[in-house]
Amino acid sequence: GLDIARATIELTRNLDFVNSEGAVHLGGADWGSGFNIGVQAKLLDNLDMGLHYRSAIDIAFQGQADFQNIPVEFQSRLTDQKAHADVVLPSTVTAGLAYRPLNNLMLAFDASWVDWSSFSELAIRFENPSIDNPIPKRWRAKWKYSLGGEYGVTEALQVRLGLTYDPSPSPNSTLTPDLPDANRFKVSVGAGYQFKPFRADLGYQFVALADKESTAPGMPGTYSGNAHVLGLTLGFNLQ
Repeated sequence: GLDIARATIELTRNLDFVNSEGAVHLGGADWGSGFNIGVQAKLLDNLDMGLHYRSAIDIAFQGQADFQNIPVEFQSRLTDQKAHADVVLPSTVTAGLAYRPLNNLMLAFDASWVDWSSFSELAIRFENPSIDNPIPKRWRAKWKYSLGGEYGVTEALQVRLGLTYDPSPSPNSTLTPDLPDANRFKVSVGAGYQFKPFRADLGYQFVALADKESTAPGMPGTYSGNAHVLGLTLGFNLQ
């Protein structure tokens, strides 16, 4: 398969001038491309295995930097100007198993290796290179684990339940207000209904962010929170 990604970045940060406070607002966007390849094999009549690889995607953000409330003595350096940043979206390798103990029940488990180590720093480059300030990230590759099940209530209706553990790639010393941040635990429920030739799938996921301490210079604190994700898919079968 071919992956085409549209990515945007927006950062707003306060600037401390001792006697006053300014701000910088950064925005940019770019397109990137990559590929994915997978294979699926039937090990037993009721046991399947899958292996999938998704390549990294290089994003070269191009945008603008808007400086606000800058003291007079700094205005010659901190002027509105173009900025760019190179970011690598990580490659992933996923292996999974699907087991059917009953004809209408499927249990699945997969493990994904995400190469977050490709993102070593957030380096925004300005037209005036003297104000460049690369921020080290030192993210580490991590494994993500998911377990789920699907039960066929009828031939047309299926219900689903899933659990995911997604650890943070960031060490405490570089943890700042960007993503990914804290360790995440996810619980998902969903249902699918087929009314040929159409089908609809509805899913809900609750994401809990476990407390994670940051010791990053200037930004110490505890990161936590939660999120609610709702998804709807509509499909049409040509057969």
